[in-house]
Amino acid sequence: MAYNSSRIYYGWIALIGAMLTAFVAGGTFVYSYGVFLPVMCEEFGWSRAVVSVGLSIVLLTFGLPSPLAGTLTARFGPRVSMIWGNAVTALELAGMYLAEIWHVYALYCMAGLGAGIRGYIACSTVANNWFTRRRSLAIGFFASGRDWAVLFSRR
Repeated sequence: MAYNSSRIYYGWIALIGAMLTAFVAGGTFVYSYGVFLPVMCEEFGWSRAVVSVGLSIVLLTFGLPSPLAGTLTARFGPRVSMIWGNAVTALELAGMYLAEIWHVYALYCMAGLGAGIRGYIACSTVANNWFTRRRSLAIGFFASGRDWAVLFSRR
C-alpha cells in the first residue's frame, strides 16, 4: 500500500481550531478588557475601580474550574469540554445587556468559568493527543496561537 503524501494530516486542522479557541479566549476576556473599560465607565457612570473588579473575577474564576476541566477532558474528551465551555460563555454574552454592576460581576464569573472549562487544558489536550512525533512543535504552535491575541490587542 502506497503512502499518499499529498493529504494533509487532520491533526494540523485540529491544532488550528485549538489555536483559534485559545486566541479568542485570551483576546476576548483579558487583552480586550482595556478597550472596553473606558467605554463602560463612560456609558454607565461607574468608576474604573468598580468595573475593573470584573477582570479580577474573570481571572480568578478562569483558574478555579481547572480540576473540573481536567476531569471533563479526561472523561469525555476535549470536544465536550469545549462545547460546554462555549455554551456557558454564550449564555454570559447573551446576558451582557443588563446594566447593573452586580450583573456584570455575575456574568464575568460565568465567563471565567466557561473560558476555564474550554480553555488551555482542553486545547493543549488536542495538541497532545494528535501529535506524537512532532508534539513539541504542535505545543509550540498552540502556545503561539495564545500569544497572537497579545499582538492583535496592541494595535
